[in-house]
Amino acid sequence: ALSASRAGLSNVKEAAAQNALRLHLGVTASRLAAASAAQSAQRKQALLAAHALLTEAEAKARASQDHRARSFALGELGILYAQERRVSEALSLARRALSASQAADESGKAGSSADARMRWHGLEGRLLWQQGQAQEAVEAYSRAVALAEASHQDTRLRYGAGSAWFQDEVARLYRELVDVL
Repeated sequence: ALSASRAGLSNVKEAAAQNALRLHLGVTASRLAAASAAQSAQRKQALLAAHALLTEAEAKARASQDHRARSFALGELGILYAQERRVSEALSLARRALSASQAADESGKAGSSADARMRWHGLEGRLLWQQGQAQEAVEAYSRAVALAEASHQDTRLRYGAGSAWFQDEVARLYRELVDVL
């Protein structure tokens, strides 16, 4: 199904929409890999597809100077690397995603990227915690929670008042912050 969807990317004419679809397919492949049995052929295929799609999405976003899309491509690559326990590489990608989301805010093209920064600070906190850097993890989680609180209204407008994604993401940040304290 992923290969058929990937092949259909060329049917989408608008470049930004095509890249958004590429990013979505990469995230889907990443989640499929995470749900697959370790060492299975399906997992390996999904990991390779996710990496290819997310890497291509990042390159297209960089070329078009779509900093918000680039932030999500880099952050999702970070999540993919974290799944594979490649923590140092995942942390580097999370920080690059943060930088891209800040560039998006500075450009003012896509509105606020506080939701992206919130996610990537949370990922940064998880990865720092895994590396045994407790104080840095607490600081990253604290930045994520502060962004969640400061951008609550903007994020509600972007995702909807009852967005399950936002509620789950924010609840996860609070739980993880409490766990590291």
